Amino acid sequence: MIIIGAHAAVYPARFVRVGSEEELASLRAMSAQVDSGIETHERVQSEIIAWFGYDLALAECAKSWHMPFAMRVGSVSEFLMSAYFLPRFVIVDSGAKAYQEIADSYVLDSKVLQVIASWEEIELYARQGIDGVIFAHVLEKER
Repeated sequence: MIIIGAHAAVYPARFVRVGSEEELASLRAMSAQVDSGIETHERVQSEIIAWFGYDLALAECAKSWHMPFAMRVGSVSEFLMSAYFLPRFVIVDSGAKAYQEIADSYVLDSKVLQVIASWEEIELYARQGIDGVIFAHVLEKER
């Protein structure tokens, strides 16, 4: 199970919210600096992942630039449409079990991440077979 936001050493990804192609391009440039080792050692240890709501134009852009990204969806149709763009993660606020069953049935490459607020929820979603969880604070701190 993927657990994001519980501890800096456990899956040390940095989720950065983007809202436009310009912001995505800026993040791409920053990621290139991190990849080349120009930024601090601490940042080199964390993969940068762009995240945004359901936005097919941004998804298309991120896919064409081979950027790791996550989409936050609110319905099954959004979930299925987002799968075409191969996001690394699809973030859901509720109903993770249903999304996970769809992902498993259609052998989707994207991992389902349920947004959580407390440690106690990790066990609940682990028992349901959800790919992973992401603490809400991870998504709130970047913009």
